[in-house]
Amino acid sequence: MPASRRVESATEPYWFRSPISSDDEWARASRAEAPGFAGVYVRADSTLAVLLTERGDESAVRRYVASMRLATRIPLLSAYAGITIQRVEHDFYQLREWFDAFGALMERDDIEMLDIDETRNRLLVGTLSATGDEAVKAHAHAMGLPESAYAITRVQRSAPRITVQDFHQWLVGGIEVRYGPGALDYCTMGFRALRLGVPVMVTNSHCSALDRELDWNPLTQPTWLLPTNEVGSESHDRPNYRCLSSLWPTCRWSDASYFTRNTMRLSGAPYGFIAKTDYNGYLGPGGLVVAGYRTITQRLSTILVGTWLDKTGRTSGGTTGQITQTCVWLSFRQQFCSDVSNVWSDGGDSGSPMFHWLGGDNVALYGILWGGPQSGDPTVTYSNRLSNIEQDLGALTNVCAPGFAC
Repeated sequence: MPASRRVESATEPYWFRSPISSDDEWARASRAEAPGFAGVYVRADSTLAVLLTERGDESAVRRYVASMRLATRIPLLSAYAGITIQRVEHDFYQLREWFDAFGALMERDDIEMLDIDETRNRLLVGTLSATGDEAVKAHAHAMGLPESAYAITRVQRSAPRITVQDFHQWLVGGIEVRYGPGALDYCTMGFRALRLGVPVMVTNSHCSALDRELDWNPLTQPTWLLPTNEVGSESHDRPNYRCLSSLWPTCRWSDASYFTRNTMRLSGAPYGFIAKTDYNGYLGPGGLVVAGYRTITQRLSTILVGTWLDKTGRTSGGTTGQITQTCVWLSFRQQFCSDVSNVWSDGGDSGSPMFHWLGGDNVALYGILWGGPQSGDPTVTYSNRLSNIEQDLGALTNVCAPGFAC
């Protein structure tokens, strides 16, 4: 809708009124009390750059800018170090008219962004491909738009900034799960697979209400309170045994449980994916915002000291480090054959998928993280290999993404 038709009536209820944005207001002012006004922005030297056409009324535009208020009702000019007049070709009303006319392009799948770039006095169109570039040029040509009036830039598809702690329709490795109503009753989803053809989710055994035996405890995602958030219940666990050196089969080989699906949230969801966030090394936590997914294309069957591993966890996000010890016997649950690394981890990262980067977004799944030293040192992390998890709870298939055999 052209800016000139965006009129608000004081007699209409607010939900029927046309919204008035800052662009609408600037377009109105540029043909009313501030002829030639083309926008304002803050320069690097903290002065205000006020854009004005060659035939614009500088005195009127200065008065208009002086009347502007910040959201806190502080005069705009008092917050900055003066004004610089910048002469431009198009007033803001004209830019807004073109903006509205370009709106039809936003129906296309290859056009992602449309903006009035007040710093350069032109439209800015963000495209996803060369076909989008050509569509913009053709549209501008049909309008008779001068080349100085618009620019094209290649951008990425926009997406909500969901984190590993938010709701996820499809359960993937690395996202938060809850096993109780307590403030700290959370862990991280490890990965999904099939056990004897039945879908299961894999995380730590201690991520259940009774963490020393099978209890059918429910698992929810991401919060506990809503019944609709329940995604599964514990179906395979084993009790602790005293680990006798002469009887290795009596040992517990992992701190892991399988949870069976009891929700339609998983229906049709693919296996073999891990949430991807910005990652860090063993010097600090990584990001929590999900920016895509890692694809599990292999299983990592052998682990050596010095091997690099990554993990995604609900607390410290994506981190990376190296294996420092292999097949360590630890007293917690008398676990035999845990591995130790300097991958950064924090409370709540229990259950995180641990994997070896293969290049691009492809990874080899190694297993799941289960803990660290009682001191809380985040640079020492204990984890279980996938083969050890299967030793305790049964063999898994469909660990990898569709199209990869593992």
